[in-house]
Amino acid sequence: MSNSMKTLLFLISLLVIFTYFTLTSGLSLYIVENTSGISTYYLINFVTLLGFIAMLYTQAIGRIVYTRNALKKLNVISVIPIPTRRVIDRLVVYSFPFVITIMPIITNRAISLSDVTTIVSLLIFIIIVEILFYLNSKTMKLFVTNNGFVIKGIDIRLDTPFPSNYKNPSGYYPFERIISFMDMNDKFVLYHSYDAGFIEVSADREELNKLKGLLISKKVIEKRR
Repeated sequence: MSNSMKTLLFLISLLVIFTYFTLTSGLSLYIVENTSGISTYYLINFVTLLGFIAMLYTQAIGRIVYTRNALKKLNVISVIPIPTRRVIDRLVVYSFPFVITIMPIITNRAISLSDVTTIVSLLIFIIIVEILFYLNSKTMKLFVTNNGFVIKGIDIRLDTPFPSNYKNPSGYYPFERIISFMDMNDKFVLYHSYDAGFIEVSADREELNKLKGLLISKKVIEKRR
């Protein structure tokens, strides 16, 4: 996906999370005024972390709309399921709530009850996001088309305006954007010019041979190992 599109999605997701926290500020105030003890901290943390999940799905919906519109103009040749789950991709997601919730605790000398509930809430958030990543990764597919590749699915990885090295990032990749590919016997690795990321395709040898023939016909360079 182009950097301009990633920037647009990032700005939209920031607008969504800003709107979310603005709208839920009244709810947070109500929780503080009408609850007490440990339940207050958990409810406030729940509202906060739910905002981050909303940010992830805002970007995911934007990618689906973008790739769906791209597919309407293309002729699909084949569809291949592709893996997208990497630890580093999920750590990027956790970095935002970690900085906001945990860093203030680190700067304090003593840990309070609210700090403990914040840590527990963050752990629950991580478990929920791990489950979401596992389920959503099963929807990711590579669409081989007459003009390039489209990676589509429910992709909740966090995109920023900065270059990334995501494996199989959502988007449309015309053949002129594919710099080269490498035949790894049981899979292909395709390098594109949008950023430092790459596309990894695992399939049976017959499917890979068809893909190789298509890439060569489009004058994509094959890298040697």
